[in-house]
Amino acid sequence: MNKETHNIDVAPAMHRLVDQLDQGVLLLDSQGNIVWANDAAAVLHGFSHRDDMRLTASQYQRQFDVRYLNHHAPGPGQHPLSRLANEKPFEDLTMLLSAHNGEHANRLTVQMSGVLLGPEAPDPAVAALLLHDLTDQVNAEKRFEKAFAANPAPALIVRINDSRYVKVNRGFLEMTGYTEEAIVGQPFYELDVLRKAQHREEALVKLREHATITQQEGVIILPNGDEKVVIVAGQPIEVQDDLCMLFTFIDLDERKQTEIALRATEESLRSAFRMAPVPMFLCSSSDGRFLKVNRAFAELSGYSLEGLLAKKLSDLHAPGQTWQLLNQDPKNSTKEAIHQQDFQLSTQNGVVLDCLLSAEHSQFLEEDAWLCVLQDITERKRSEGDLMAAIEAVLQDTSWFSERVLEKLAQLRQPKANDIVLDDLTDREQEVLVLLCQGLPDVKIAQQLKLSPHTVRNYVAAIYSKINVNRRSDAVIWGRERGLIQG
Repeated sequence: MNKETHNIDVAPAMHRLVDQLDQGVLLLDSQGNIVWANDAAAVLHGFSHRDDMRLTASQYQRQFDVRYLNHHAPGPGQHPLSRLANEKPFEDLTMLLSAHNGEHANRLTVQMSGVLLGPEAPDPAVAALLLHDLTDQVNAEKRFEKAFAANPAPALIVRINDSRYVKVNRGFLEMTGYTEEAIVGQPFYELDVLRKAQHREEALVKLREHATITQQEGVIILPNGDEKVVIVAGQPIEVQDDLCMLFTFIDLDERKQTEIALRATEESLRSAFRMAPVPMFLCSSSDGRFLKVNRAFAELSGYSLEGLLAKKLSDLHAPGQTWQLLNQDPKNSTKEAIHQQDFQLSTQNGVVLDCLLSAEHSQFLEEDAWLCVLQDITERKRSEGDLMAAIEAVLQDTSWFSERVLEKLAQLRQPKANDIVLDDLTDREQEVLVLLCQGLPDVKIAQQLKLSPHTVRNYVAAIYSKINVNRRSDAVIWGRERGLIQG
């Protein structure tokens, strides 16, 4: 490359410029040729040394492509070097600068300013071209633009110095039904997003001070005049060096509809609980306090609804009964369900009712609770007792019964357990039965099998039910007869 420019001593002038500027600097002669460049200018143009920047105006224009932001090339006499050669200074002209091969990947966004140096400039320099690389800033702004536009969360940006909206994203347009033209460029007061805000005056002060506006409920007026309740928050940002406020929104309409539906569902459940013909109640898992009872349970117990809510379940135990649900192992965090456990209920008038109780762990408001269902089997047990008494009476005189009839009556009185085989028990039930036959109490069985005592008691009850016994000794005999343990 021919170097048609002159070497000049520009140290004094450059020192003054560098003291004030940190951007690239090119010194030009009266023809627009580059006579000197600083290191920043050389790096910006892709050179490793400033001397490589000593180019004539024509060489520079052949090697580097300078265009406006709309990608149009400058017209005759409008190139930055030509304008300075014609003694036409300019300020803050943003241009696209790239190598003349037109590769967009190497294109930079550069802010240029042209300054006439005056009589004190070192000969032959008459002007300076100042270059500030805005590429990173512009790329960051483009990324912000894409993220802002693509973000589904509704958002607006208002410029603080003139209180006008400068950007709106699709999320806000879809939430409100506005068009972009109806918002961008419009003053803040025409679409006051802080309308009816919980802390409106404080928020307006924060807006003027370019400070964070905390989340609060507000109202947006829609194009048809309806109001939309939202949660609005403001975050101070800068957009192209302008102080702005980014407003983000949460649409409360869907949440309010969900809350209404949830309330309706809760009311339906409360009605079903209250009106269910089966006795039901909720009690605290910590101390058995009644938290909620239904009419059927009140009628069964003989107490009023209000009277029950002042009591604990232990107040309704039959004398001497210990209900295992109230004696849960504190370490049993799973709180396993209970199904059809025998439970004797002492009513207000002192009558003891035989019941079956089922319970599931639940959450009532913020308290751990048991949702319990009772089945009154008093009449059924009484009928079974009457039948057994009748059989006992018949068996007192068997002279006129055949042997086959006697066997049938005996089975009714004491059902045979021999029809049950070990395979009818689950693996876990067999494990429990083996340890039970060894004489271990429930607590020891629980420790050995790493179960809670409550779970072991449930297994024992299931075993009793399956093999038709009601005493521990009978279960041990049954197990030993089937070879679970010798001796």
